[in-house]
Amino acid sequence: MWGGATLTIAVGLIIATNNEYPLCFKVSCFSNLLVIYEIPIKIASTGIALAAFVALIHRSEQTNYQIDITNRQNIFKNFMDHRAELFKVLDTLSEDYGISFKHRNDLYFKLFPKNNFQNVEFVSSATDNKDSKIISIISTYNDLNQWGQTRLILKVGSFKLR
Repeated sequence: MWGGATLTIAVGLIIATNNEYPLCFKVSCFSNLLVIYEIPIKIASTGIALAAFVALIHRSEQTNYQIDITNRQNIFKNFMDHRAELFKVLDTLSEDYGISFKHRNDLYFKLFPKNNFQNVEFVSSATDNKDSKIISIISTYNDLNQWGQTRLILKVGSFKLR
């Protein structure tokens, strides 16, 4: 922006000092002034447009940065909420069936090994995209007890007893 203003003033001064124009306040003189200073006026208008474009780019960069920060915060919050929901399910299982869970965090990370503060997935899978070990055990248990009345059924991201 300052480069365009400086260039406009410089070109205007060059035109004014290299020509002997009389001081005139008539309409015809003003029309001549616009014709004579056409180039500096165009330079100034181009400088203003470029300054607006630079401001737009800067604002877009700031918006992208804010979106990135918001996404990171959302992932962190989703991780914490997801873990808290699993702990609520474990509390319900403890109350309803008298099951105690001593190492809840370890269980959470065995169920969802890919989850951490920077990544959260709601489907339990191992790092090689196969079922996590605990899901394999539950599936085997379900297969072995398919005729029993109490059966642990795995739903995506949650557990239900049936």
